Amino acid sequence: MTLGNQWNAAGTPWWRLARQSRLGLGLVFAFLLPTLAMSYLGIQSVQNEAVGRRQLLQDAHRSIRDVVGSAIDVRITEADRSLIGELTAGLPDRETLLRRIQAVESRQPGLQPLLLLDQGGRILYPPRGSAPNATEGQLSSESSRFNMLFADAEADEFLNQRPGIAATLYSKALSEAGTASESMLALNAKARSELKANRLQAALDSYHSLITISQTSAAPTLDIGQARRLLIAHLQIIVCYQLMANPTGAAQATVDLFRVLTELRFILDGDNYTFYRRKLDDISGHQDFSEDQRTELTRLRKQEERQNLITPVLDSLTQVATQYLPAFLTQDDNHTGARYFTAADATLGIVSLALVTEPARDQDLVLARRWQHADIIAAFEDILAARG
Repeated sequence: MTLGNQWNAAGTPWWRLARQSRLGLGLVFAFLLPTLAMSYLGIQSVQNEAVGRRQLLQDAHRSIRDVVGSAIDVRITEADRSLIGELTAGLPDRETLLRRIQAVESRQPGLQPLLLLDQGGRILYPPRGSAPNATEGQLSSESSRFNMLFADAEADEFLNQRPGIAATLYSKALSEAGTASESMLALNAKARSELKANRLQAALDSYHSLITISQTSAAPTLDIGQARRLLIAHLQIIVCYQLMANPTGAAQATVDLFRVLTELRFILDGDNYTFYRRKLDDISGHQDFSEDQRTELTRLRKQEERQNLITPVLDSLTQVATQYLPAFLTQDDNHTGARYFTAADATLGIVSLALVTEPARDQDLVLARRWQHADIIAAFEDILAARG
């Protein structure tokens, strides 16, 4: 049988099947091609719209970034200028300025660490482990009698081993003290001699008087010598209460020692801080604290943990501030206010520097602070919310 005589199973010639298949395929393509073309155009339209939307979002984000960024800059500048205004109201002397910085940090721990530098980059605050003030231990011109009485008292205390007589002479020297430092020096020696003479209440009263002077004196406890004298007083008060068999007083005195130690954390050098911190641990292990005292100790431990984190930050801030200080002090400023400078730092966040004294004074001092990333984010969210 030849190919021309072949039939399919249904009796239809093969060439008719081939022609019908071609016709069906043609109809399929006739319907599919417009659909495919419309789909392609639709996809292209969606892609173009997506590109347009993406560009609009990028432009919107860029606009928001610029607007919010400027608002954050303004907020940081205003906050820093407000801080400078609070610290320098009435053009205080340097000692008063240092006390104000210390007080601001106590009220607002989030500001720590604040840094005060002179024109040469010397750190004035916090004076970690710095030498005593130039006037520390020196006698005023009217203090020759104080000097004589103090020397006689030391001879009776250490050479003659007569602490009772020494305490009387130290008391007379106290009445001749010409400065707060002399008063603190005499009170410390008087209390020490009274403790040796087993005059426990008298020693306790003398140590409390020393603490009162350190809190009310115009001379701040801002160098290592003064800080150590204050810590000695607090530590010896605990000893007095223990010798008087007064566990309640000893427990409260222990809490007070911890509080003062945290206040002086960035004034003491590392060795002194470690010494008193270990003494505190030793003493605390034998104390019976009330519920309120335990709550206060918990708060102080949390504050100490924050300070442990601040220590390396202070080192970084010191490095960055010292680096920018020369350019900051020599920059031109056409504004009426003090010069102001900010710089972004990957570790610290934003570092700001500002003058804290009038240029007409003998020396410009510079305050440096950092704005943490969390502070900046909070400001960012607040500004976004305010602007809707």
